[in-house]
Amino acid sequence: MMTNSSAMLLKGLNQEHQGRIFEIKDKLMMGRSRKCDVLLEDGLVSRNHAVFKVIDQKLYLSDLSSRNGTFHNQEPIDGQVVLNHGDKVRIGRSEFIFLDPNLLSASHFELVDDVDYTFSEPVIKKDLTINAAHITDSFLLHERRGGSSDEFESPISELAKRGPQWFEVLFLINREIQTQSDIREMSLAVSQRLLSVLDGDRCVVALIDEEGKLDLHSICEANPNPDQSTPVKLSKAIMEQVIEGRCAINVNDISQDKRFEESNSLLLSKIRSFLVAPIMIGSQVLGLIEVSRSDVVNAFSEAGLDLLSVVGSMIGGAIKSNEQLQKQEDHIKELKEAQRQLQLAQQDLVRSQQLAVLGRMASSINHEIGNLLMPLLEHHTNQTDDDDDDDFEMFTSEELAYSCTQIKSLIEDIKHFSRGTDRLPQMSRCDLSEQVLKATRFVQIDRDLFPRSGPNKIEFSMDYQGHPKVIIDPLQIGRVIINLLRNAAQAMRGQNEVSKIEIRVGSDDGEAFVEVQDNGPGIPEEVRSKLFEPFISTKGDQGLGLGLDISRKIVINHGGSIDFKLADQRGTIFKISLALNPTLRSATPELIQQMASLPSLPTVSDEI
Repeated sequence: MMTNSSAMLLKGLNQEHQGRIFEIKDKLMMGRSRKCDVLLEDGLVSRNHAVFKVIDQKLYLSDLSSRNGTFHNQEPIDGQVVLNHGDKVRIGRSEFIFLDPNLLSASHFELVDDVDYTFSEPVIKKDLTINAAHITDSFLLHERRGGSSDEFESPISELAKRGPQWFEVLFLINREIQTQSDIREMSLAVSQRLLSVLDGDRCVVALIDEEGKLDLHSICEANPNPDQSTPVKLSKAIMEQVIEGRCAINVNDISQDKRFEESNSLLLSKIRSFLVAPIMIGSQVLGLIEVSRSDVVNAFSEAGLDLLSVVGSMIGGAIKSNEQLQKQEDHIKELKEAQRQLQLAQQDLVRSQQLAVLGRMASSINHEIGNLLMPLLEHHTNQTDDDDDDDFEMFTSEELAYSCTQIKSLIEDIKHFSRGTDRLPQMSRCDLSEQVLKATRFVQIDRDLFPRSGPNKIEFSMDYQGHPKVIIDPLQIGRVIINLLRNAAQAMRGQNEVSKIEIRVGSDDGEAFVEVQDNGPGIPEEVRSKLFEPFISTKGDQGLGLGLDISRKIVINHGGSIDFKLADQRGTIFKISLALNPTLRSATPELIQQMASLPSLPTVSDEI
């Protein structure tokens, strides 16, 4: 059995402790304080950062509520973890590896290059790729080492005495394989069972790595000596026979084989006889397992070789299952990481959308208030600076109050938007022609955009085909008319032709309509299909691209529609259509209820 009396070992991998070996018999504390057992002069390390403790022959690692945490195999620890041979620990920038002294009795693994020599007898070699039935037979017909030597004892009596013990061994080994979750711990537990039943000195498990090379996986000794380190040597010829030939081999006396007379032979490791079998899953060889004896020749029987062959297949199945489980765990980790990244991306997207909404709202407010304030500012400038301008026309207080009322209505819209609700249109029965005239008079206050003279002068013409009465929010529809008129003026600015805006109001087929036509350059073909989308503008840096989007929403909320077409000769015609009787069209229940409660108003005069 293995001894557990030796101290646990911790080896530094980098920084100032690289290559140093720390023995841990009871506990060992690491940190930035000089009172710690191991001083780590690192700004990422807390004063008392972590402690290693030996409890029941196992090494435990605990984080002492450090600021930056302690990492076990690249994962932050929470509380206390048990360390296994080869586990890595990171504290700040310093890394360490845990070395179990029970696994360090061999300093390295060495293949003896003896492929040019031939085998000497006695050697037992079994091909495991043909038929395994003889393995069961050998359990029953061959003596285990230490059994009766009575040559007159019958095979039947030997079957009665020894047969059940082999199956008991297999049962116990199978239980070790099933109950051990760590593959290295499993191989050590199986090795201990094999050493006990086969009476061997040492059991070695070597696995083929990703590069196809044989690598030492575990070593278990019946009587280990921690003060001595002996290399694990294996004949390259035997290794190739086992792995490439998929066979199990029993070498009864190494000293009788001339191949091992060289100085680099297996005799240096004091091995006299050994069993070796492949670790297999199906026809795939994953490595090999060897049980050896250093003081006795003919130490192992053919039945022992068969037992090792069966155990090799059992270990192969366990390793394969462990690999599949590890792949599943890695896949789950990848999925969890992908999910975490997706959640972060979703959070970023939500924040981006929130910022986009805020940006759009700010741009919308800027656009609407700009439309309403510019005429007032221009009027104030003209009134202050152009008192001698014969062309200047004073506007009535009613027309100036119209702008203030529009701004107040816009503020109410913003309040509702901040609460996450839409303000219902404040419906009233109106003469559509009067609302168009108010909006037209209002925009003309802006003499910069609508000059009365000069090269950018705009000529207005209005055609009122009757005075349709509609139920609308006059301020909201007024903002739509203002936006269309300003867009038309901006589209014609700087052109050689005389700029003209024609406004037509009338009714047709149960609908009232307003048309605004300019003689500008028209709308580029590439933006026509998305003209009513937000932030789509034909004005370059001069426009936000929000006016038509806002206008469309207002008109739709009134149960109407807005569209455009190119004029026959030059320019663009925008048309707003509103129902003369909204109850005949699709409208929300709130609007229908609001319209039903409107008081009857006297007939509005057709005079403007």
